[in-house]
Amino acid sequence: MRRLALLACGFALLLGTVPEAQQPSAPIRPADQAIFRLSVSLVQLDAVVTDRQGRHVTTLGRDDFEAAPEAAQIVGRAADLRFEPDNRFLLAVLLDDERVDAISFTGSQATGRRVAQACAARGAKFQLEMGGKNPFVVLDDADLDVAVSCAVQSGFYSTGQRCTASSRVIVTAGIHDRFVAAAVEKMKALKVDDARKPGTDIGPVVDDRQLAQDLEYIAIGKAEGATLAAGGEAIERSPDGAPGYYLRPALFTDTTAGMRINREEIFGPVVSVMRARGYDEALALANDTPFGLSSGIATTSLKHATDFKRRAQAGMVMVNLPTAGVDYHVPFGGRKGSSSGPREQGRYAAEFYTSVKTAYTQA
Repeated sequence: MRRLALLACGFALLLGTVPEAQQPSAPIRPADQAIFRLSVSLVQLDAVVTDRQGRHVTTLGRDDFEAAPEAAQIVGRAADLRFEPDNRFLLAVLLDDERVDAISFTGSQATGRRVAQACAARGAKFQLEMGGKNPFVVLDDADLDVAVSCAVQSGFYSTGQRCTASSRVIVTAGIHDRFVAAAVEKMKALKVDDARKPGTDIGPVVDDRQLAQDLEYIAIGKAEGATLAAGGEAIERSPDGAPGYYLRPALFTDTTAGMRINREEIFGPVVSVMRARGYDEALALANDTPFGLSSGIATTSLKHATDFKRRAQAGMVMVNLPTAGVDYHVPFGGRKGSSSGPREQGRYAAEFYTSVKTAYTQA
């Protein structure tokens, strides 16, 4: 039996075992023996095992799962759970197995709650990262170029498919119109194309389902009375004719806090702008969300920057910087509905994988 710590599709599983019959046939360097990444196709129930560099090691298919229950119990745990009938086998195996001491999950709030409930029922540790509806505040005293650059990067880069992306931009009245005009101009220069090509700013969304979801929310925004100031059109082909799930980044204005586009995580290049009378209202709007992962502010006021860092209800706060992207050595995580349990990354990451023990010895 080879002892493994399995990392996969949003789950990190502590110390599972794989039977000799299911061990990878390709040679594995000692440095890679402790950690594998697994990707699981829930439709086919296949597990693709790769090493740290992403090189293929072996594949376990449906027949392997059925013929080797032990392999199914361990490898099958590493699934990106979707609560559909065909996947409940994987759900039960992962959450109910007493040999799994802890589960680290990244995904939706609904799935995270189920993970937390199941782990709490049997006393297992859990760590949850569940997305965000992150705000970026722009005050009257902000440097306009800095504010626009940060907002565009926060909302649209990586096609908006980052849990730390800012999909809500809250702009105070004195700079609102200038900010919107400058943002629209900057968006015109964004190149939507194959993300692997030099010069591309915005790549495709991940698949057809995500594209349909993005377009649905754009339609919802229009129906709610928001103004589509820029973008929002699907692009069937890239500039060189290659097909793909391309979407021109969308910017909404004239939005209010109660609109669905300001409440629900879209996970795409869709950003809405809300107008605030001043700093206090902007802060209140920023915190008016069930999420609390990341937040940002553009200002030249040390007073407001300091106050925002203290009072923003988020695990990560950026001043005059994009909200998406943090160094690997710093703690990653949020508050409220975004996170639960110890932080990821940096020295704090070890807390979740550590059991503290107090021991006495009389010599």
